[in-house]
Amino acid sequence: MKELLNRLYPPLLSVHSNQKEENEVERKEEEGDEINSNNNNKKDKKDDDNKNQIESSPIEKLEILNNIIELLQKESKQQLNSNGNEKQQQSSLSSSSSSIIFGNESLYELFLLKMRRLLQEPIRTLRTAALRTTRYFLKDESFLHVLIKLKLNLFIARSLERDKHHEAERLQALKLIRKWMAIRCDLLPNNIIYTLVSIAEHQEDSLSRICIEVMCEITIRYPKGSSHCGGIKLILNSILDPNHSSIQDPLVLCIIFLLNDENRKYVRNHLDIGILFSPIVDNFHVKDNTPIVTTNANVNAPNNAANNPPNSPNFEKEKRWDSSIKAITVMLRSWTGLIALSSHPFGLSSLINAFHLPSVELHDRILEALFDVFQLTVDRNSNPFKSFQTSSNSLEEYDSFGVVETPSRTKGERHNLLNNYLSALLTTFINCGLIEGLVTLGTKYSKNQDIGGSGEQVKIVAIKATLLLGELLYLTNSLLPPGQCAQVQTLPKLVEFAASFTLLDPRQRSRASTMLTNLHAYHHSKHSDSITEYQIPITVGPTSKWKRIKPRDRRLDRIEALKLKLDAQMDYDQLKLKIGESQVVATKDYSKWKWEIISDLIEGPLLANVSLLVYALKNKFVKRVISYFRPLSFAFSTMTWGNENLKYLRIACQLLQVLVGSDQGADYLLESKLLPEIAELMVLEIEAAKPASQQTANVQNKERLFSADKLLKKMSQEYFTMLGILSSSTRGLEVLKKQKLFLLMVELSELNGRDDLVNLIMTSLDYNVSEDSRIFLMKALSSTSTVVRFRATRHIRGLLRAGVDDFSNWGIDFLLRQLNDADPKVVQMALSILDEACNQVECMDSLIASKTQLLKFGQTGKNLWLKMLSRPAGFQRLSGEFIDEELKLWKEQLNLSYASNIEAELNDTFSPATHSRQRDPEQQSIGVYLSPHFYGELAKTKDGCNVLEKSNIVLEFLDLIKQHNVKNQMNRRASLWALGHIGSSITGFQFLSQYKTIQEIVNLTETDPCLSIRGTCFYVLGMMSQIHEARQILDSLSWESPMGSKSFITLPKDSKSNTFLKMPEYKFEGSFPMSGQLKYLDEMDEISKEILTNVAHLSNTISAESALKSLRRLKALHSEFFSSAVVMLQVYRLLSTYKYKLMVRRFIHELFEGVIWKDSDLEALDVP
Repeated sequence: MKELLNRLYPPLLSVHSNQKEENEVERKEEEGDEINSNNNNKKDKKDDDNKNQIESSPIEKLEILNNIIELLQKESKQQLNSNGNEKQQQSSLSSSSSSIIFGNESLYELFLLKMRRLLQEPIRTLRTAALRTTRYFLKDESFLHVLIKLKLNLFIARSLERDKHHEAERLQALKLIRKWMAIRCDLLPNNIIYTLVSIAEHQEDSLSRICIEVMCEITIRYPKGSSHCGGIKLILNSILDPNHSSIQDPLVLCIIFLLNDENRKYVRNHLDIGILFSPIVDNFHVKDNTPIVTTNANVNAPNNAANNPPNSPNFEKEKRWDSSIKAITVMLRSWTGLIALSSHPFGLSSLINAFHLPSVELHDRILEALFDVFQLTVDRNSNPFKSFQTSSNSLEEYDSFGVVETPSRTKGERHNLLNNYLSALLTTFINCGLIEGLVTLGTKYSKNQDIGGSGEQVKIVAIKATLLLGELLYLTNSLLPPGQCAQVQTLPKLVEFAASFTLLDPRQRSRASTMLTNLHAYHHSKHSDSITEYQIPITVGPTSKWKRIKPRDRRLDRIEALKLKLDAQMDYDQLKLKIGESQVVATKDYSKWKWEIISDLIEGPLLANVSLLVYALKNKFVKRVISYFRPLSFAFSTMTWGNENLKYLRIACQLLQVLVGSDQGADYLLESKLLPEIAELMVLEIEAAKPASQQTANVQNKERLFSADKLLKKMSQEYFTMLGILSSSTRGLEVLKKQKLFLLMVELSELNGRDDLVNLIMTSLDYNVSEDSRIFLMKALSSTSTVVRFRATRHIRGLLRAGVDDFSNWGIDFLLRQLNDADPKVVQMALSILDEACNQVECMDSLIASKTQLLKFGQTGKNLWLKMLSRPAGFQRLSGEFIDEELKLWKEQLNLSYASNIEAELNDTFSPATHSRQRDPEQQSIGVYLSPHFYGELAKTKDGCNVLEKSNIVLEFLDLIKQHNVKNQMNRRASLWALGHIGSSITGFQFLSQYKTIQEIVNLTETDPCLSIRGTCFYVLGMMSQIHEARQILDSLSWESPMGSKSFITLPKDSKSNTFLKMPEYKFEGSFPMSGQLKYLDEMDEISKEILTNVAHLSNTISAESALKSLRRLKALHSEFFSSAVVMLQVYRLLSTYKYKLMVRRFIHELFEGVIWKDSDLEALDVP
């Protein structure tokens, strides 16, 4: 190696090469590339491709450099092959003492001295090769110290600053810097960082985008250097630049990273964050009447940008709006960003105050962003308030062939961490005046020139504002404590507007009144659609379709109850009159029947009074209605399936329920032809499945209403819904058994290729009463068809969520059988349902009693075993070796792994990509639900608490969370999550009370310097707040929770004075002149001083033009000074101290292009 280096200088080939010599060099380079490509690995092949761009250079030097690279590669490969582990291979390059090249500092100095001479050569190809060779040689930190000592960083920066004709050289310099960053980023000198910033700011440069990304990485690895050289300001400006919208998210996350901990001292408090709001609050002199396009767009796809051409005066302004709003949205999706913005005196308030500015387009964009921030998925493109005024009893649409998935009954009792974040976010925006701002938008009435848009635009924005306000008011009911909720719900400003007859314009008062009415209707609609309203009545899916399509209007409940009472008191004459009005007795043409009256009769007097039912049975009324529904009458059975025909199904279900409600009705149903004809259709389908030689003549002559095609398109599929109605009562079951319909349904389920029939029957039967229905489900679970087994297993989840009776006694057994299924999808579905079911105590006890081995089913099976520890019987079963082994594993690694997974899931939920991906159909809403935690499950029993106390693990957690200066904050988070799980149960909280744990966590929530730790503490306090004793302690500490024991949320009583959402005060240390590292110029002659003074003035945009002229004049008069290495050294000091634009840097280097360097000159230079 030393021999090769010594051959570089001397001898030297002449640097003056003619065209022939350059062509020879290019030919040699191509041959050398072919040789090197056989020795290079995949990573080095990309570098060899760049050599094709290298221009001519002296042949001997290039050959020497190629030989050096080959030697370096061979040395690297030998070290790589000596280690089996790939990660150890990379580290061994810098640690191996047996290496003859790497780690040899004397060789480093010799090598870098030669490379420094090469980097001063006027031939670009030689400089490029030198940079590439230096990158190959760079393996450890000691090499970097020698490189800085010999001032090679000055020439690396010079290579990077060159123009577009030196792309290969610039790329090699950039690659060298990237490798430098990977080894020790904080050793980067200021001159290199200044160069990267200048290139990044010069958008016309081809490396501008790459340098922005490099500066983003430097800011994270070395925030002090980035701040001193203007890198943080570059990132903030790039965030708002529409040309960099594709990398905006990582740039914002870089700022969030700085604000999270002690690195925030490199960000100017309030001033730098205020840059993000500047496009919103500045420059409103341009107006545009372009109509708003009402598409379901979010901040990532603004709805007006496409309407303004690029040369429009509004185009650039709107693009910057979008960049600003998107940046604010990304910041609000993290605890650090939320705290930083809420601490800013004019942060979120300026966003809300923009509602008062004359720009409807801006209002629309902010509203879309708020829908996105609060993760509201409502349709804001239509006017939902019209439907409240025009419709009241519309039928609800539903799908055929399957269960309508209901939300999990138990999942609502689990801790959704997203609700904690939304509660803090809601409180922050309420304090910033969001409610009042939405009221202002909803009551806009001014003329176009006052608002900045047309009347239609204002109307659209007003509808969106009202819709958002309605959603937020609904959220406050469940996420805010009663006192804070009451202050919001009163809407004093809106009520004042609606009641003012003197101060306001009549149009604004009218809008305010309309807004109040719409909010009341919307709140009622949301409340009616809540889970508690429709979850309980649903029994088994399609069996109760008729219940779901009934209007759910609580305001009519009392009227309906009174109506039923009056119907029960109806006499025979009144009943006869009603029957006559229905036209059922008068004509057989069902198209002339009054179906509304028929429904009222069946659901009213016939249901409430058995004697009236008996009278109707003797009358032709019931007979003709049943005759209409008979399959072979080809009336109802041949109708096209659709929502418009579901009213007939509803009446059929009502009638069947009325009939099986009494002995007389059940006997009448047995004697009717309805059920025998259904049975006949089943037999016909069974016969049709036989071979043609065994089929009877009836199969070919009769119409098969239960064929696959008819079931898909016709109402004949709803006969199984009717059978499901009968299976929901004791009398109905007796009727089905007497008609042998259960046996026929079992035979149908065994037909090959008729999965549709199995699915229909399975989802139609009722499982609350009948053992026969459960037997049918068991047969479906063991079907030969994988599709049927999967659907049957999934149907069990529907039964669980619907609250079917006695599920713990039979449902758990069914699921455990499915764990042995050959199809892994069925097994995973069964495990998922078991995990959900075991949130119920009865189901967990059944699982424990089964003594099933679950550890072989991966993490889900492990979680089920952990849940067993929450029950005394489960603890007794698993005590001993399992608990001891888990204690060791969780202490060593699993507790940290659990916290990492939770934090990763939270980051994924809050990341911008979450809102563009499709929601998992298994997941009813976006959220983060906590999985079982070993310590938390142990703490749910007294025996488990004794185990925790003996292990002293809680004391270790409490000690760790108090260590604010720990580099690895994940250990603190892991301790907090563990304490939260332990304290989320009564026994666990009583165990923690002796250590005053909740007081310590409240203190961390309000004062911890790491903002993300505050967010974790906020989650943990919410977990503990469900315990009554914990709420009492929190109340004494000025924290309160919403109503209900399952809220899992706690908030400061006075969020304005509480320091939870306040960033701690700090001193800004991001200014290089204030850092004490500024080096002053040495004493020099007058001409040199004048030159250096003008070079310094080039960094100021005001004085740059005059300084430029002065330097050109001095160059013409005193050219010898611009060849002086002494002057150039001082210029380098200025370039490493002040910020210059890229073109200015190039101009300065051109002025001093003729400098001839000596080694002694560079040794005297001391630059930061």
